[in-house]
Amino acid sequence: MNVNAAAQWMEGRKAAMIANYETLGLKASGAWAQSLNYTVEQTSTGLKLVMKGAKHTGIMTDGRKPNSDQSPEKLKAWVGWAGSTIIADWCKAKGITASPYAIAYKVAREGIKVPNQHNDGSLLTGIITDETVKELLNMLKIGIASDIKENFKKV
Repeated sequence: MNVNAAAQWMEGRKAAMIANYETLGLKASGAWAQSLNYTVEQTSTGLKLVMKGAKHTGIMTDGRKPNSDQSPEKLKAWVGWAGSTIIADWCKAKGITASPYAIAYKVAREGIKVPNQHNDGSLLTGIITDETVKELLNMLKIGIASDIKENFKKV
């Protein structure tokens, strides 16, 4: 029962993250939401709950530093790659008509600051809080009580 209750809680957290992602206007291709997955595992010491998502989650919440190597050669290589792939895809998904290469160059030189006018950085804030953890603990307590009652009935 505890694993089921924890999985139910994790499913709720996942749904809340996706809803927040859409509400904040961060959705482009939708790949971030599709990347979210969780596991709930019974271990010898309790439950292990893990939520995983796309690597760019950190950029959406904390921003990105400028490229560490600012040499013209390295900038040109990165801008060529990013401008023709990830940033081009982002521009297309968001309906942005600016040059993806110009955006890539700005990102490489300046990084991405979060919060900013388009992203307040609150993608995950408020999703796993003291209150939601208490909710999980209450669900688990109910599950444990049910298990104990069932065990007494079987004796």
